[in-house]
Amino acid sequence: MNGLEAILWKLRQDKKYTGTNDTYTLFSQFYKTDGNVIKKWVNGSFQKGGATKSNNHSDQFRKQGNGFYVKGKWSESLEHYTKALCFAEYQTESYAMALANRSAVFYSLNEYQYCLSDINRCLDNYPNRLKYKVYSRKIKCYCKIGDVDEARISFKEAVDFIKGNQGFTKEEKDCFIEKLQVIDTVLPDSLVITTKEECKIPDIEKNNMLIGASTLIGLRSNTKKGRYVVAERSIRRGDIIFVEKAFAISPIFNKNLELCSNKCYYCLKNNQALIPCLHCCSCMYCDENCLERSWNESHQWECKGFGVKFWSDVGLAFPAFKTYLKSLAINDDIENTSVNYKLVDELLMNLENNENIVEFLVLTVALVHYFETQTDFFDWLRDKVDLESDQNLKLFFGSCVLRKIGQFACNASVIEHWDVEKYKYVPQEKVSIATGLYPAVSMMNHSCKSNVSMYYINDVVVVKAIEDIAKGEELYNCYHVSYRSATKEIRQSFLYTQYCFRCLCNICSNPVMELDYLNTFRCPWCAGGVSMYSKGCYDCQKFVDLSKVVELEKQAIRLLDEAVLSLDKTEISFKIMKRIYNQYHKNFADCYNRYKLIYFHTGNLDKSLEYFSKYLEVQKKHFGEHSLTLVKETLGFLEELKMQGKGNRNRLYVQNPTFKTNPMK
Repeated sequence: MNGLEAILWKLRQDKKYTGTNDTYTLFSQFYKTDGNVIKKWVNGSFQKGGATKSNNHSDQFRKQGNGFYVKGKWSESLEHYTKALCFAEYQTESYAMALANRSAVFYSLNEYQYCLSDINRCLDNYPNRLKYKVYSRKIKCYCKIGDVDEARISFKEAVDFIKGNQGFTKEEKDCFIEKLQVIDTVLPDSLVITTKEECKIPDIEKNNMLIGASTLIGLRSNTKKGRYVVAERSIRRGDIIFVEKAFAISPIFNKNLELCSNKCYYCLKNNQALIPCLHCCSCMYCDENCLERSWNESHQWECKGFGVKFWSDVGLAFPAFKTYLKSLAINDDIENTSVNYKLVDELLMNLENNENIVEFLVLTVALVHYFETQTDFFDWLRDKVDLESDQNLKLFFGSCVLRKIGQFACNASVIEHWDVEKYKYVPQEKVSIATGLYPAVSMMNHSCKSNVSMYYINDVVVVKAIEDIAKGEELYNCYHVSYRSATKEIRQSFLYTQYCFRCLCNICSNPVMELDYLNTFRCPWCAGGVSMYSKGCYDCQKFVDLSKVVELEKQAIRLLDEAVLSLDKTEISFKIMKRIYNQYHKNFADCYNRYKLIYFHTGNLDKSLEYFSKYLEVQKKHFGEHSLTLVKETLGFLEELKMQGKGNRNRLYVQNPTFKTNPMK
């Protein structure tokens, strides 16, 4: 338990504060009564010092990177060279050396554009005696990407530099130029230039009433639901509904309290050749433009906090501050039609019912005191907000941040990017990069079974329909807890704690639609589902004695475990399951998978595919029709068939309406 957690624990025990949406009164009372202990914690955090720019530290990381580089461990060397760059003082030899060494890794990884970016940034401060090596790499990069003209220009620059350098002897100059001429002699007349394609943000027919939304939808409101989103016309599965840029974003720290090393701190673009902030050792940017914009908008006041891990400690106060700053900037330009300022200002905060109100207050006081003692933020804010005294300015700012914390807690989304570079077929994992506030998307109400899905491109969210939605029907998003991943009790508890409401969606209102219903026993009276726990039928409500059924279940599972590649035992197990289970019980998936394996190993690929399709039908009910898990399993099985090298390629389809895979090549 760190210092802030201990303070929070003690204040929670006192139970002096209850939620209210009057944030000014609430924050003022807390700040004056219990603020001092939090201020002491902030002061202590900065007295200890923290990570700062140091060429000595940079050189140590670079030497460690060199050790990995000579062993061909590119990932480890890249990580250490990037850390060397973060700690290096700007425009020093250590800074240039880190860039140059990282460019060598990029060249080895065939990442030539990244390599060129680092080379162009390092040349001014790189040691003259070694510079011909960097020029050589630059020429080779242009050759690799097919830009022969730039390769020849770089060759001329290198020769001019060597000839004009007074620090070289004539013999050294001749030696360096000779090495460069070896490259020049193999330059082709022309090559086809190849570039990496970036994921494109899709276009939509823009909705003038709801920025970031398409014309397929509209906003409604009533006293029961508040604001909600409906289809203005029929929406087909796959239609894009929202393409919205985040109003504000805030990074997510990993388990080492570090930021993602290949995402721009400002725009979240993927980039391996990031450049660091000129002052802190944490934030990195895709170029000088993002660095400058970030500094001007907020980082000039955030920067010092990164050195002592302050921002990872204050949690939601960080994105709340960034949201407040953005709101303040938009308020100065209220005619700006590119953002949903009005929607943001009216977002629910639910502080009156929030169990975490004490935590929010503690974080807000810590933030206010940090800005007061460690930055000139309040000098800047004083010109923006006309208040009589410094004390009133702090209380006003604190109340605004508290309000934004409530809004962010109830409306923010976790921005997840697919890790697409490591795998051959499809992305295999999501990485949480940041939290973002998307005011238009936030207008959708929750359902434990949503009819839309979301993915992110940088800081832009794209929302698509995953089923047909009729005109006038409501669109539902799922607020983190789906009925496929959590029981009703867990979902209800989470939604009430986080969002302060009880879910009454179709799933929560109908036990038959819960995932548990799939794993029920077959009712002897109505063929409905009988719960193992209540022993009552969901459909006809009759009590069923399950003692004999449970024994049969044990027998079926035992036979399947013993079967291995025995078709006889598998068939007996399957017959028992058909007698006792709902048709989509999870154990059927195991049985169908066993059939698939048996027929695969006996060379009967038609039968193997047939049972794999049945396996998928069961798994779709449990994981959903759009499950990446099942896509990966499908592709994996097709790869097995390919390796087996048997069967007619025209037959190698999975006969399934959802997974229309290509025939084996």
